[in-house]
Amino acid sequence: MATLSQLADYLINGYWCDEGSYDPHHFQVPGHVLTFNMDQLQTQEEKDTAVAALQLWQDVANVTLVQTSDLASINFTDDNDEISETTPFFDPLSIISSPT
Repeated sequence: MATLSQLADYLINGYWCDEGSYDPHHFQVPGHVLTFNMDQLQTQEEKDTAVAALQLWQDVANVTLVQTSDLASINFTDDNDEISETTPFFDPLSIISSPT
């Protein structure tokens, strides 16, 4: 069984090597503020789940999350296939887009 320190090191460094990249991905967040847009989520349950997940992330990371109706750092979408999955897309503007 791995220690917490070993797991953290793997998530920061080892994962990227396993994915074929030898450069860990460190994202710079100006002012530690990320915006999120969940206007495309269809149900209140989806919105509540997204907010709860983001709140947990905010609680443990050095970021502040702010909801917006404009293009955001994180844009939630709903493709209506009833499958929960995510494949984040990172572009040069530090925008993360992912279907839910």
